[in-house]
Amino acid sequence: MKKSALELVVLSGPTGVGKTRLCEILAEKWGAEIISADSQAVYKGMDIGTAKPSGSAVPYHCLDLVSPLEQFDVGSFIRCADEAVEEIRSRGRNVIVSGGTPMYIHRFLYGLSPLPGRSREIRKRLYALLEKEGSEALYRRLDKEDPPSAERIHPHDHTRIVRALEVLELSGKPLSSWRETKKQPRYRALYVILNRTRQDLYERIDRRVDEMIEKGWADEAARLRKEGVPDDAPGFRAVGYREILAYLDGEMPLDIAAREIKKKSRHYARRQLIWFRKEENTFWIEWKDENEEAVADSILKQIEKEESNDCEREPS
Repeated sequence: MKKSALELVVLSGPTGVGKTRLCEILAEKWGAEIISADSQAVYKGMDIGTAKPSGSAVPYHCLDLVSPLEQFDVGSFIRCADEAVEEIRSRGRNVIVSGGTPMYIHRFLYGLSPLPGRSREIRKRLYALLEKEGSEALYRRLDKEDPPSAERIHPHDHTRIVRALEVLELSGKPLSSWRETKKQPRYRALYVILNRTRQDLYERIDRRVDEMIEKGWADEAARLRKEGVPDDAPGFRAVGYREILAYLDGEMPLDIAAREIKKKSRHYARRQLIWFRKEENTFWIEWKDENEEAVADSILKQIEKEESNDCEREPS
């Protein structure tokens, strides 16, 4: 398949919707390579707990970039993804960006918004409060003063909670108000969002959690601990690791841990969908009984339509 006039296709959707296998089938049909847009799949050694793709014949990019001990942010992702797009297309291949971190995808497509700088004094005070009162207390404050940001930030992601509160104190404006109202996309892209009925999606999430546990999620977490990864490391902020660590410490039976992970995964899927519904210029697929091949073919048809529209818009 020849290189597309589109610079890339984004394929996203809530956790558990079925992105991975579909993305690989689409990549094979379209002659593409995949850039992972998952904020947790960047961590080395965290494979089962982040549902990291494995064993695929399709090349992946932006996986296994840093240690679970290291911070990783959206700016770092954009740099990695930009380099991957250039390298993939230089070889005449097409590009699919796929993952479930909506903020990474949005900032990759539209760029970073200008934000206030940093204040060592404010951050020191906020981290002191974090240590004294816990992330839940700071999150409640964020939820009260900047609800849109609280929707997008995980309640235990203290790095982003502190940053959001720091911006609020520095500028007097919530972090969410600094988001751009309208920007031109950085790439000519087709943005595909997959969805399923709520019941179907939740059943798939539950099955996936059970499969991850059966594959040895607890053993993976125990190995990471043995390698020196502390419980508060950035990598362990992925959904479910807190419960798995509690199980390893004898604080929670495995079936209760699984139940809590399923509940949190469903909550996360709802937050993802809230974000996706705010995105403009997207192509939604409500996935029902169709197999991956049929859905991939419908995306290919939409790619052809987008390319045809691009040709019509070009001046003669």
